[in-house]
Amino acid sequence: MILTVSPRSERPRAARVTLMVSVTHCPLTSIATAVRKAPDIAPACRTSCGCAGPVSALGPSPPAAGFNTCVDPAAARSISLPGPPLIVMPPDVTPKALTPYAGVEEIRSLRTPVGQPVASGTDVFEGFDSARYGRDGTPLHDPSVIACLLKHSLFQGRPINVKIETTSEVTSGMTMADSWRETGCAPNTMVTGGVDRDGFYRLLSERLGGCDS
Repeated sequence: MILTVSPRSERPRAARVTLMVSVTHCPLTSIATAVRKAPDIAPACRTSCGCAGPVSALGPSPPAAGFNTCVDPAAARSISLPGPPLIVMPPDVTPKALTPYAGVEEIRSLRTPVGQPVASGTDVFEGFDSARYGRDGTPLHDPSVIACLLKHSLFQGRPINVKIETTSEVTSGMTMADSWRETGCAPNTMVTGGVDRDGFYRLLSERLGGCDS
């Protein structure tokens, strides 16, 4: 989450640690702008996790890139945070925990104000994904990003050097993952590749079950 960043000289010392956890399931323009205007906040970021483009499968919008990186590829490429690496949640991973699933029905049965709306929302996307992609269920991209921050052990991944293409007319925004370390560049990103499906839905149900209002 990002707070409004004022010039360093105008910020009290206690307010300099403003970027603790970055959750990006949207274009990275805001984060890139914040780090550029106040570079001293970058070392305060403990973890940054977000949805990027596909690593091993192409598409769907546009064919070679994910939406978040395609909208502002320069912003995605410019982000570099010290300390723990960035965590990327590519759309190669989220389909491994598709709905419908028993976990969704458990969420639907929760006696909280959010259980039924969340389950009903998955019903809508299941219909869209079935018609568009021919798959039985829908991936939960945004909840996967949050789940990764709450319990990273649910996801399997490995460190890879990742760059975002910014100049090509055809592949702008593409997530270029050096999976086999052919470039000799040091890994700078933890790219997730697997998910504990049961654990993911269990965590989702537990968290939504605690929402009383």
